[in-house]
Amino acid sequence: MPSAIRRHIERHRAAKAVWSVIVSLDRHNGPRAASAMAFDAFLSLIPLAAFAGYVLSRTKEWSDLVVQPLLKAAPPEVANLVSEELFRLSQSSAVAPISITGFLWITSSGLSTAMGVFDTIYNTRERPWYVRRAIAAACVMASLAVVPVVAGVGVLIGSLSGSIGARIVAFALPAGLVTCMVAAFFRLSIQRPNIERRRVFPGAVLTVVLWSAVSTLFSLYVATLGRYATFYGSLATVAIFLFWLWLLALALLIGGELNARLERERAGVMSIPPPGKWSALGLSELAQLTDPAQSPTPLPQSATPLPQSATLPQSAAQRRDAQGEADEGEERGAPSSPPQRRAAG
Repeated sequence: MPSAIRRHIERHRAAKAVWSVIVSLDRHNGPRAASAMAFDAFLSLIPLAAFAGYVLSRTKEWSDLVVQPLLKAAPPEVANLVSEELFRLSQSSAVAPISITGFLWITSSGLSTAMGVFDTIYNTRERPWYVRRAIAAACVMASLAVVPVVAGVGVLIGSLSGSIGARIVAFALPAGLVTCMVAAFFRLSIQRPNIERRRVFPGAVLTVVLWSAVSTLFSLYVATLGRYATFYGSLATVAIFLFWLWLLALALLIGGELNARLERERAGVMSIPPPGKWSALGLSELAQLTDPAQSPTPLPQSATPLPQSATLPQSAAQRRDAQGEADEGEERGAPSSPPQRRAAG
């Protein structure tokens, strides 16, 4: 790392915090875990489309109101792919009941992977795999039941009233709900019974902000500068979809890293952990940027110096000399102890 960047990080607390989150994410194998989460989410696309098509085929009057706000958040190529699958699978409802089990299993795999990463980040005891899978499946079902409805209600409020206040409510209602759901996932996915005050909302807010920024900027990049078709050909849409899911998964892990750092600072623990052997980026300069260790407080010293016999233990030679003097005193008849001196007096 250049010395100028190093000095800037050491001087500014915010830059040091950002750098520590990046290094901690690398140390806990976050980019690779995000790849696994993105792949699981991509595999769940067909079961998700089948399930959504089954539901939308029975609620046609709400389909556009619920689906369109969610598709606007994705890049154009991804939105077109998902909308085509929804339209195709909404024509047939036979596959939907069969796909529910597969959808829950595949989709919950990504959240279960995130829970495993959080166990590593917080250095907590891992739950059994079936407990993690059950929590992940419950979170998936809750998000499918709540997010589309609230998004549709927000759009409905914004369309019925064109005022600025209605538009703010239409934007803040889904964003606030998603933030609360991410915070609830952080709270349920991390097992820390000894910590009373948990930090979940800072990471949840950061995750939602990163999701919004990633979706907006990546859509703009794909529409203006990106040339994925040159490299991937007919698989350009798949590549865009996978990369977008990878960015979303990485944002979720970054939120967890932020919460972990805040809890470590509250507990007075060193905020930047040492690099691990599975580190993907090899950020080995971490030890030079850690917080300096505080020296222990010196013990108070007495104003009057104590005699050496009271402060230092006697050696074997000193004990032999003292015993020899006592024996000589007894031979001469001198009292060797205070009671003998009082008797002699």
